Amino acid sequence: MTAEKPNELSYNPHMPLSQALLLPRIVIENTLPTLEGGQFAVKAVVGQDVVVTSKVFADGHDKLAVRVRWRAEGDEVWQSEVMADLGNNGWQGQFRVESQGRYVFCIEAWIDQFASFRYELEKKHAALVPVSLELQEGRLHVQQAAERAEGQLSEDLAALHHELSGLLETEQVALFLHQRSAELMAQADHRAYLSLSPEYPVDVERQLAQFASWYELFPRSITDDPKRHGTFNDVHSRLPMIQDMGFDVLYFTPIHPIGRAHR
Repeated sequence: MTAEKPNELSYNPHMPLSQALLLPRIVIENTLPTLEGGQFAVKAVVGQDVVVTSKVFADGHDKLAVRVRWRAEGDEVWQSEVMADLGNNGWQGQFRVESQGRYVFCIEAWIDQFASFRYELEKKHAALVPVSLELQEGRLHVQQAAERAEGQLSEDLAALHHELSGLLETEQVALFLHQRSAELMAQADHRAYLSLSPEYPVDVERQLAQFASWYELFPRSITDDPKRHGTFNDVHSRLPMIQDMGFDVLYFTPIHPIGRAHR
């Protein structure tokens, strides 16, 4: 296992079964943007969207739910966004950094049991395979979700279960595949086999740190009098011209006393 895996256990062929069972079902690896597996912070600028990609996969054919989580360092609350499935175990998401300072992000993934159920149900129904057992399984999913949910969500799921119990098979399939059913079940998802990647740092700088046009000058040389060297006041008179040429950063060479001989 690579250094980016969210645990310290690694597989070897002589591992006892009891220890092998502790290995996570979900693998999260090759996460970008990172430097040396997160030892160093990547750079971003204020207002930038940080695009995150990762390889996330599990044993079997279950559907995964993958999200990118982030927060400013010092904040207690994490924000998150759904990552899109790119195929070949690739996932992509993004988040926006709104202020200067250190941010951290990570990947979280879990087995989406209801999405797995919906996928199999849709395939079997389209192939005219009997789905009575699948519908029974689906109603059990909804019932268990209603029992672990609270408040209005629990009531909505209980109503969905009641509605399903009174429908014909084709109507049940349509209701299970409806977007509203997926949204309700996602809110009550207990996130089976939840896995987290390590946290990766991002240093956010001001926007000028991303790109700037630098103009280098020697203050000592900015003078129209051969009897004296230039001063910062002389440099002030040149600033409008430098700005009109499109430069936005003024770079001074090191300023220090010099001798009079061999100048």
